[in-house]
Amino acid sequence: MTVYALAQRGADALEDVRYTLRTLARSRVFTVVTVSTVALGIGANTAIFSAVYGVLLRPLPYEDPGSLMRVYEVPPERFLMGFSPPDLVSFREQATLFDGFAAYSPSFTTLTGRGRPQRLTAMKVTAGFFELLGVSLQRGREFHPEEDLAGVEPVAILSHDLWQGLYGGDPDILGRTITLDGVTRTVIGIAP
Repeated sequence: MTVYALAQRGADALEDVRYTLRTLARSRVFTVVTVSTVALGIGANTAIFSAVYGVLLRPLPYEDPGSLMRVYEVPPERFLMGFSPPDLVSFREQATLFDGFAAYSPSFTTLTGRGRPQRLTAMKVTAGFFELLGVSLQRGREFHPEEDLAGVEPVAILSHDLWQGLYGGDPDILGRTITLDGVTRTVIGIAP
């Protein structure tokens, strides 16, 4: 193909674009309907892909999600139940199939001592929880096994969002105390 042929093709393409724009300008209803249809199609596809990605395609934020298992106790009544603390200790000691054991329990808690009390979503977890998931804390340390025992000074790990939102990302938050459900806890870490 010669330079002249390439230039001619470019000129033809430019002429086609001009003709298309003139035609669309003359029939405005057709143009509005066409552009609206294309915009709706793109918007719907984007929304559907976002939902599918969020639910099915996005990788879990753990190191090896395929190796994680959730264990329940199923008594004769057929209701799923969690484990009592003594059961968990027993499972940890006797389990040979698992690399680690950690327990969690979603809950709500009330943060007081900073103006109006605030209702927060919380997660009660045992020592080793973050390590088991392969999650490194942004700051501070994880729970120690002895902190799972009753009578030990209560500690807390804040989520990144709570740390940023309520404490302005204060780097000196570690070692300070917060009050959750009337119990004073020392902040030992910031989760991602």
